[in-house]
Amino acid sequence: MIVKKIAAENFSANVEEEFSIPLCIDDIISICKEYNNLGSNIQNYMDMMFDIGVEQSIKSGRLNKQYLPHIKNFLKAIESNPYFGDAQNLAGDAIKLIEDYENANKKSNVINLFVN
Repeated sequence: MIVKKIAAENFSANVEEEFSIPLCIDDIISICKEYNNLGSNIQNYMDMMFDIGVEQSIKSGRLNKQYLPHIKNFLKAIESNPYFGDAQNLAGDAIKLIEDYENANKKSNVINLFVN
């Protein structure tokens, strides 16, 4: 019982520390501008990508792969700011998924060039 109480107290302290990270208003405004610059179509594509994944979004025609660099740039803006907490980690994970898709797609494009 004591171990559970200590673990709960440590968890509570960690949560309080995590949520007490100061976030500058300039950072919020900057990321909002970046998001706004994407435009509503790319915002919708990005939502779809997060809902069903990169590859599935592209295969289903719900995400045009020409917009991946724009989405990646936006996610890099989030990833580069340590004050965004967990969103920073999620952005990094999403970037990795996009890059995995791009790398796999490059390989298949190279193979198709040699086959044709």
